[in-house]
Amino acid sequence: MKLFGRFEITKYIKAGIKPRDAIHLATMLEHGIFTIVSNDADFDKVQEIERLDFVKALEKIK
Repeated sequence: MKLFGRFEITKYIKAGIKPRDAIHLATMLEHGIFTIVSNDADFDKVQEIERLDFVKALEKIK
């Protein structure tokens, strides 16, 4: 199933990403967003993006 243009969300679901997270991921990639702030370590399974936990995100903006 293709969703959000060229991004195949089933690829991410098969990699262990929850369907809701796969939709967030596809939306991010479609809009050129490659960093997410989240405590959900499942996003670490995706090589196309960088996941920052809340503490690291706060450190980056200081």
